[in-house]
Amino acid sequence: MKEFQEIISRLKEIESGSPVILATVVDVRGSSYRLPGARMLIDENGNSLGTISGGCLEADVLERARKVLQTGAAQVIAYDTRENENSLFGLQMGCNGVIRVLLEIGRDNRLLKFVESCFVERRSGTIATLIAAPENFALPLGTHYFFGDGDFAKNDSFESKFSDELKSAAGEVLESKRSRCEIFQTPNGEVEFFIEFIAPPVSLFVFGAGFDARPVADFA
Repeated sequence: MKEFQEIISRLKEIESGSPVILATVVDVRGSSYRLPGARMLIDENGNSLGTISGGCLEADVLERARKVLQTGAAQVIAYDTRENENSLFGLQMGCNGVIRVLLEIGRDNRLLKFVESCFVERRSGTIATLIAAPENFALPLGTHYFFGDGDFAKNDSFESKFSDELKSAAGEVLESKRSRCEIFQTPNGEVEFFIEFIAPPVSLFVFGAGFDARPVADFA
């Protein structure tokens, strides 16, 4: 969560009219340095904050981010480093799996405000993000829905054939505290959401059980 906090702080420093791209790992199958939810912020000059891998994907993501800046349309990029052991993406970098990355314009105020509110109010939440859908689907890739801890009324308009199923899945993620991808059936075909668990930041870790640990915990 510290990475997301730094990204939010950086966005506040960038001029409001300056375009930025937010790259998010939404799915990992196999091995990868970063887990789903890892993020990287990219500005129009190619400067970045955060990482989405051990260094094997960043250069390609930066190049693809330029195209997203031009079109304004979110994309999901899949990197498969399993098929070729000599793949440049995975070479000596510890990547040996399928990694999907969402690239989207990074100034969705609702997304940032929701995450920031979870941090400030120290409560959990979930974000459901559309990452796959049939062609000409009613919702664009990167559509976000927000579910607060004990409050499922965070969405301005949430009318769909799979709304109840998505709410139920978001509730399960909130309870298990584990992000996951979920596929739903619609009259137009399958749609897939990345349902991400957002945890409040940890104020303090206490390691050990010596005589000094108890008063530190009580004081905290």
